[in-house]
Amino acid sequence: MDHEVEVVKGVIFDFGHTIMREDSCNDPYLATCPIDLMPGAREAIETIPLPKGIWANTRIATAAHIRKWLVRAGLDDQITWIAASYELRHRKPEPEFFQRALASCGLHATDIVFIGNQLDTDILGANRAGIRSVYLTGPAYRSGDEQFAIEAKPTFSIETLQELPSLIATLV
Repeated sequence: MDHEVEVVKGVIFDFGHTIMREDSCNDPYLATCPIDLMPGAREAIETIPLPKGIWANTRIATAAHIRKWLVRAGLDDQITWIAASYELRHRKPEPEFFQRALASCGLHATDIVFIGNQLDTDILGANRAGIRSVYLTGPAYRSGDEQFAIEAKPTFSIETLQELPSLIATLV
């Protein structure tokens, strides 16, 4: 059987400024962070019927810290996998981050699509790992620390997370 396009089996999100407003939180452990979701995040997470995960660049927060935040946000039951760079000992866009995140989740690069808001970390890293990527282009998703990365070419681009469920529906 010839497979031209691999079917998406899971959706992985970046965390800061993709799911959660990163400038709304001063608590690195996320214990007291407000539940300040990015536009369309709850709807996308709750609407997409595939298993979902979060892969985050963190300074000291662990997957358990992110999980506690998800519990408070009422989204914990929607997220299957979490990988935090603090625990993986590598950060996006390093290839080791993506290799370790895939391994920790029991996934293959062709199984997933990665949604992110930064070309220089999320999209570039996903590209290098052979993972299909979705870049959030809307101004609400911009991070102050994003750097221009000319070699970062997303597989797909959408303006808001409201567009994500219909895009994912075309890939399953």
